[in-house]
Amino acid sequence: MAQTKPHAIVIPYPYQGHVTPMISLSIRLASRGFTITFVQTEFIHHFMSKAQNLPAANFDLFAEARKSGLDIRYTTFSDGLPLEFDRHLNFEEYWETMFRDFPDLVDEIVVRTMKADEGMRPFLLVADTISSWPATIAKKHNMVNVSLWTEPAIVFSLNYHLELLKRNGHVPYNGKST
Repeated sequence: MAQTKPHAIVIPYPYQGHVTPMISLSIRLASRGFTITFVQTEFIHHFMSKAQNLPAANFDLFAEARKSGLDIRYTTFSDGLPLEFDRHLNFEEYWETMFRDFPDLVDEIVVRTMKADEGMRPFLLVADTISSWPATIAKKHNMVNVSLWTEPAIVFSLNYHLELLKRNGHVPYNGKST
């Protein structure tokens, strides 16, 4: 039986600050022999294609990486909202949709990706630590869940120690600043 290489499905949280570290990780993993399926929302795909002055249909984040021999696949999926929907202006509605619908949409793309390579490779699911759904989806599909903190370490430390910071008066508490 021929040895197969591991296949990681990488799904960043749909904000630029989360996408960029996941792109870097994907390239590093692919350069070490992983097959990568990088999945992001159509909205972020369109946003990034506009930044490059390319039509969305012609924009592929990993075209150059594939030319160098890396096995990185790139696909998009809908976040459940139309592309024209202003996610910044309608922040609360957007986040409500993300919490309610995003896990099921991710599950569908994971199933499609796994079916495309049925029985050929072990699967890893790489997603942002702040996401609530990866462990559930990974367990459901017997995948390894890899949690990546995409923000600076100081942000993690501040979140982790928030109660201590409040207790010692280092952050506003009860609406008062110190």
